[in-house]
Amino acid sequence: MSTFTVVETKSTGLGLRRSSGTKQISTLLAIQSLGLGNAIADSHAAIPLVMGRHPDKHPEFFRPLYELLVEHRRSMSKDPRDRVFALLGLIPHDERRLLQRLLPDYSLSEDHVAILALAHVLLFNRFNHGHELVTTDSDELFRGLGIERRTCRRRLLRRAKDLDYVGCDELGYFLAHMERTDFDEDARYDEERSWEAEDGPETESSTVSFMIVFSMVVILGLGTWLYWSGKIF
Repeated sequence: MSTFTVVETKSTGLGLRRSSGTKQISTLLAIQSLGLGNAIADSHAAIPLVMGRHPDKHPEFFRPLYELLVEHRRSMSKDPRDRVFALLGLIPHDERRLLQRLLPDYSLSEDHVAILALAHVLLFNRFNHGHELVTTDSDELFRGLGIERRTCRRRLLRRAKDLDYVGCDELGYFLAHMERTDFDEDARYDEERSWEAEDGPETESSTVSFMIVFSMVVILGLGTWLYWSGKIF
């Protein structure tokens, strides 16, 4: 029985390895430029033989991350980060080159990986009119990332939009940005809580005052109507 493994090589290329017993057939595919991304299967005739598949029959081979996440949203994974890491070898080179600046890296948290994936999808969806606008209602995409709770979706999507994804080419920069974002969110939360505490009694007092004035207007109006109708002498 043959098995296939996708491995990264030192030459930053994509290694495709087929193992059958003690025999191994290795084909190394070095990607030299951005233009080779989607034409790679056509220019290397050995790939279908080694992979045991053909791009025409398996359209998941070299597809945008957005489409792959949606397509594999029902896949099971013990580690949610593998939902993204496992797809890196199947996306076009122009997308992979950006993602591989920081991924795969298991030192990153699940939230950090999801934020990077969302920032990546947001960037490339701008140029692909066939893809929907990403919102908290993008169920298929978020299920592909293993994120179900709407509050979590909103928080991660907001952070992804705030991230300078193109300029984020170092892990240190990304982590510093995340730390700063955490601090800003905590400060904003504390400020909102403070406003609620200050506005609470005032709001309650305003409501009581309104009810008193409204009751007086009703009583005066009713009295005037009764007087002019002759029911009060």
